[in-house]
Amino acid sequence: MSRTRPYIQESAKELETLFESVKDDLPKVKRILAELKHRSTPSAVTLREKVERHLKGEAKTSKSHGPGRADEPPLPEQPSHHIVDCKGCNTRIRIPVKEVCVVYRCPNCHLSFEAEYRGGVMEIVFLPAQQEEHITEDSARSILGVAAGAPFAEIKTAWRRLSQQYHPDKHQGLPERLRRAAEIEMARINRAYQVLARASAEEF
Repeated sequence: MSRTRPYIQESAKELETLFESVKDDLPKVKRILAELKHRSTPSAVTLREKVERHLKGEAKTSKSHGPGRADEPPLPEQPSHHIVDCKGCNTRIRIPVKEVCVVYRCPNCHLSFEAEYRGGVMEIVFLPAQQEEHITEDSARSILGVAAGAPFAEIKTAWRRLSQQYHPDKHQGLPERLRRAAEIEMARINRAYQVLARASAEEF
């Protein structure tokens, strides 16, 4: 092996495999490029152009990050849209992803919610209605996730499960508006349970 050309014995295919495995090792990548510059076969020329593009991309990344930040992983690519399940009627709503807080309204039940894409996460907060939401037996079943004709024992089990999930004690560490959203959802769960409990009592 030559000291000045450590990869002189590798074929273009072997150099390509080596390049793919050491992309983050810039000194090795530069040595591969130096070897490719001694070759004129079509495969070597194609690989040389690929390596040069990679090195240019690394240089741009290093400049944009500034000193001491070249090793930081890139931020995930921002999606263009997000699907929201409406808390009022379970309608699936497709909204654009924006890095500002935007208020939307469900086209079916008109329940309003805030949406904000921040730090790679879409944050959704449903807002309280202007007046107390009227909950029918159908919407109560939808809120608790029980089928029509479900026995009272099943309704109560569903209510207990959701109450544990949305109980205020479990959301003390969240921002104020998220705690408020959990309180609103807890109130809806309780009202839904009361509607179905009354409906069950009337059947006796």
